[in-house]
Amino acid sequence: MLHTRKIAIWAFSILFSIGISAQKKIDLASNLSNKRVKAISSIAKSITYIPLETTNECLLSNELQVYCGEYIFIGDQKTQLFFRFDLDGKLLNQIGKRGGGPGEYSGAMFFHVDEAEKSVYIVSVPNHSLYKYTYDGQFLKKIPIEESSWTIAIQNDNIYYYNSFYNRIKKDKNRFELYKADKNGKVINKTPTSVKSEKDDMLLFDFPFFYYYKSAVYYKNAVHDFVYKINDKGNMVPHYEIVCKDKNKHEENDFKDMMKYGEKVGVRTIFENDGFLLITYIYKNEFNYLFVDKQTGALSNVTDTKSKQGFEEDLKNGPVFTPVPNNGSERNILVSIVYPDCFSELKNCLDKEINEDDNPIIVIANLK
Repeated sequence: MLHTRKIAIWAFSILFSIGISAQKKIDLASNLSNKRVKAISSIAKSITYIPLETTNECLLSNELQVYCGEYIFIGDQKTQLFFRFDLDGKLLNQIGKRGGGPGEYSGAMFFHVDEAEKSVYIVSVPNHSLYKYTYDGQFLKKIPIEESSWTIAIQNDNIYYYNSFYNRIKKDKNRFELYKADKNGKVINKTPTSVKSEKDDMLLFDFPFFYYYKSAVYYKNAVHDFVYKINDKGNMVPHYEIVCKDKNKHEENDFKDMMKYGEKVGVRTIFENDGFLLITYIYKNEFNYLFVDKQTGALSNVTDTKSKQGFEEDLKNGPVFTPVPNNGSERNILVSIVYPDCFSELKNCLDKEINEDDNPIIVIANLK
């Protein structure tokens, strides 16, 4: 009997230790109101504040895409301009140029950094193309792609992108959703759309997105609860299910009332490492951050002591740490941005004076 009991305890401890990996389901719907104060020190060993240099040529808005690696890359989604800074925040150069001339993109909101080849891909939706530049901002080549895609992922010299019209199936039941191409844009494989119901054929404002974990690429669209792992052939394999229980189901005319649209759950990005998943989602027009402990399976929305969504910044006593997508990076970091309206909360965080009209400050949390 004692031997049997030991086996049972051993088996339970194994199931407990693999936590979320075993169940593969993340019950977001049941945890929308489950909030808990969580300090950034519980997951991070240090935090760094980097004021971005302000110049007449680089005046950033409050709608930014950030990539932090050996340099800091910024995409301004309002101006559709892209910049490179060093890790001290010094502006190094603009990347590419918006326009209609040779090597210029007509419009773009997202970019991807390939550190292996030290290049930047700017994704131009109007042109169905990728514009490839060096870190210094010199144009290398234009890469046509078959469909309109807002962002891409790169793995093993392959480019992955999605079809922005993956759910518009009323007129075309044979749409393809995910594409695998080589670095010249030649399609290697394309996966049929995962959307089967015409009820999901509607205008959506939640973009599909990619993220990386252990050198694998993961993908999620705005229709299904599934997070897909992309296999070697470029096909989508269900990996996690973020259970929303119809709280993310939009109706055909929701887009006509953006307040109503924002009442639903919209998963915007996922960060994953060996210890946890952090799911950034919008619900009732507010951003939330669902922390999933991979060892215990425990879920909670992180807040600071003032009930603001995000981590309590207790390492340097700065403003609430609200992670932003760090597109394409496999580094074990979380990134936040402090905009001028919160500069007054930075007294303990910086060695230099800042002004209200300066560019934002990048905050990097180096995780344990």
